[in-house]
This record gives sequence, C-alpha cells and structure tokens, in this order.
Amino acid sequence: MSRSVGVNRGLYSAFVLERGVVESFRGVGSPRRKRAGTSIALGSVYVLYDNHVIDEDGARTGLKPPLTRPPKTRVPTPISRVQLWHEVVLPVQSDGSHSSRTETFIGILDDNPAIAPYVRSLVLHPGEPLVGNWEVNVPFKRAAFATLSARLPALRFLRLRDLVMPCLYEVVIFVRDLPTLEALYLDNVHQPETGLDGEMGWPQQHVPPAAGSIWKLRTLSLSGGAMHGAEVIRLANFLVWAREYLPALDSLDFCCYMMSSDAGGTMVAPGIPSFGPSLLHFGTLLYDLETDMIICAEGRESSYLTAPRTRAFYWQTDSLSPSAGKHVESIMSSLPRCGALQSLSLHYDCRQAYMARMFPTPQPSTPPATSFFLERLADVLSTAPGAAPLPLIESISLMFYSPIAWLSGFETAFARLAEALVGDADGSTGAGQGTGARRYPRFSHLHVRISIIELVRILLGDKGVEEERRRQEVERVDLVLPMLAGFVRAGVDVEVVCD
Repeated sequence: MSRSVGVNRGLYSAFVLERGVVESFRGVGSPRRKRAGTSIALGSVYVLYDNHVIDEDGARTGLKPPLTRPPKTRVPTPISRVQLWHEVVLPVQSDGSHSSRTETFIGILDDNPAIAPYVRSLVLHPGEPLVGNWEVNVPFKRAAFATLSARLPALRFLRLRDLVMPCLYEVVIFVRDLPTLEALYLDNVHQPETGLDGEMGWPQQHVPPAAGSIWKLRTLSLSGGAMHGAEVIRLANFLVWAREYLPALDSLDFCCYMMSSDAGGTMVAPGIPSFGPSLLHFGTLLYDLETDMIICAEGRESSYLTAPRTRAFYWQTDSLSPSAGKHVESIMSSLPRCGALQSLSLHYDCRQAYMARMFPTPQPSTPPATSFFLERLADVLSTAPGAAPLPLIESISLMFYSPIAWLSGFETAFARLAEALVGDADGSTGAGQGTGARRYPRFSHLHVRISIIELVRILLGDKGVEEERRRQEVERVDLVLPMLAGFVRAGVDVEVVCD
C-alpha cells in the first residue's frame, strides 16, 4: 500500500534521512489543508528527489530512466530544496564510520551538487538508540566527518549528540576548517574517563587564520556528557587566544560534567572568559556537594588549579588562571562585567551525591542540596540599589540534577531572587508589588528544569522511573510552583520541566 507525505506552504525545519524515510517535517504557521499537486506518493520508494530514489533498505539506487513519476508529483524547486534540505540528521555506525544512510546521502550530493548549498544544518548521532545500554560509546571519527563536511560548503550549524570525542581539539578543527560554521553544539558528548594524555591532540601553538580572515562561530555549547575539566579549560583558553579571529562569538555554554584529569582528583573548570562583556549568553555547571554530602570546598571555596604538568601549556588570562579561585564565587563575581548578557544558564549538579545515597542501599531522601548559588546570584543582582549589573537580562534557565525533593528549603532563596529580578529599582517594595520601575525591565522568562530520570533509569530501572515520575508530578505542583509565585505574580513567563 502506498503512503503519501503532504507538502504544504510552511517553513519546514527538518529533513531527516533516517531509515530512508522523510521522518520529520515541522510547519511553522502552515495551513493544514493539502494543496493540489503537492503530494508525493510513496510505496517501496521512500524518497524521490531529482530522479534519485532511496529504497526501504536505505540503499541508493541512482538514476532510473525512464522514471514515471506518480500522479500530481512535482520536481522540487529551489524553494522546496530550502525546505527539504535545510537540516539533515544522520546516524553514525558503532565504530564511528558512515552508516548506509550517510553513504546514500553522500551519493546524492555527488550526483546533485546543486543540493549542497541548501544544507545549512547537520546533526550526527549514534545509529543505535541507547536503550538497555546507557553508556555512550560511539566514537566521533574525524576522517569520516571530513568526507561528509567537504561536500557541505554552506554548513552553518553542527550538532553532535551522544558520541565519544577523545580530544576537544576537534572543536578547534571545526572552527578552523568549516569557514561558514556559526554554531556548534556538543550534546551529551563524552570523553573517555581514563587513558587521556594531558597534551594528546593539542599543538604547542595555534595557527591563526590567513591575514584578514576571521572565523564565523557565534555559538559554542557543551551541554550534558562528561568532559575532563583540563580539556575544557584548554578549549576555553583557545577561545581567549583566538578572540580577535572570533569577533562574532557571543554565546557560550560550559554545562558538561567535568571530570578530574589527575591522580589527585583535582577538579578544574573555566570561569567567565575575559571577553565576557561581549557575551549575550553564558552557561556553566556548578556543584558544591561531595559524595558524602559534605560541602565541596573546591566547588564553593577553594581555588580551581590547573595540573602542574600541563599548566605551562595554557594561555593564561585573568578569568581562567590558577589564581581565579572559588568557582561559584568566580562566576558570580564576574557576572556584573557581562553587561550585554541577555540570557544566563546555571546547572546545579548533585548527581554524584545522589548516586552515593542510592548505593550500596538507598538512604532516606533527606534533602542535602543547598541554595547557596541562588543566594549568591540574588546578592549579585540586588547589589547597590538602583544599579542593575545585568541591565539587558531577559531569561534565566536553572537546571537541577537532583530529585525534586532536594529543593525543599529553597523557598527563601527563590523569593530573594524574585525580589532582585522583578522588584522595583529602589528596592523598597516586594517583587512586582510596587509602583516604581523594575530594575530589570526586560526580564520576562524563567525556565526551571529538574532532571534526574535518566540517572534513575540507570540505577533503578523502569520501575524506579515510574515511581520517580509519580513523585515528580506531585512535588512539581506542591513544592516547586509555590516557590516561584513571586515571578508569576510579576507576569514572568515561568516554565517548569521535570524529566
């Protein structure tokens, strides 16, 4: 039986080449009725494009003259090419090599080079879903990627998801070798926990672009996954060194878990870089709990020192040097100089503490998390009545890697944060209740996310997930939402997500 894919007049955000199927079209403001003559009938042939087809097995069958198109089928126009090929999502083999779908896509590009300029966004992910095997172990292979990227001269957005990347110098290569790249996202990308040579893959000196040239990267995001802290600092220092060649870089996220890279367990993490005043967005991961529930001195109070054996390798700056000290304090004290900041993302990580409470036997869920970083953020935002350290701030995102119950006792901290963000400029009234002008008139969105389900799945299986979801739904309404009442009363768009 044949199937049909309706094509309408909206702006489609994705073309997904997955199992040889056009899997996802999302119309923005698109009418739901189908226009006559714009349906492509599909039977055993899943994708018809300029006389090329992809069969059910994902194998490219090439030209098939004479090709009889199904009734009411049109050859894609340049406009439809923009819609169809804007974003391509491709799977990666378990050994990092090209999947059959990727080979098919490369073949189509080779036979239809006019398609290539329309591909602006590329997403790479493991070909097999992480079901029953939560460990990320599909490697990113530079040579395989180079074969593909060489055929995409207009690539602007690159997203790597659930892959293993041995060395973050790959990011430098992306920036250097993809001249049109504007945004790079590493989502849940991991590094091997062991076997990392401190200087493996990194040159002793970086080479600038050709005279008069610049790199176009605007957004760099490391979110989820686990990276060696020393590697992330190397990358941060590269960005500082390359600032004159990256004038457009204004969005930066270091929201990955940062592993220790030395035998002594020294934890390192980058602060806000020296070009913080030009950032429109900044995100970072914070922690202050050890596995034994003791407040972590490194996370809250002690200096973040680079390992001595690699210290000489770094390009030191005021914000990233060993003297920066106090990670949470360093972040908070540096925020006021980020005067252009429009959005801020803070991830509070309690996963190590949660795992320690679950093994060898689960312990009572006494909330061990602290609201220290929220209180410090409120302090920064409310200092000096009438002065707004972040005058352009519009949105704040708070991510908690913990059970919802661990937020018990955060009421005062959230109330203080609301007072700072939506209170009056003179600080004389409650949040949003006075008649004076707000200190942060642009602030309009608060996103709160509590994320623990994946860790529960790993530790306790599907039964544990079901129980946690039930608790989340109750505690979201009874615990979290009341703590955010000050924002809601002030008209702030508050979004609470539990997963």
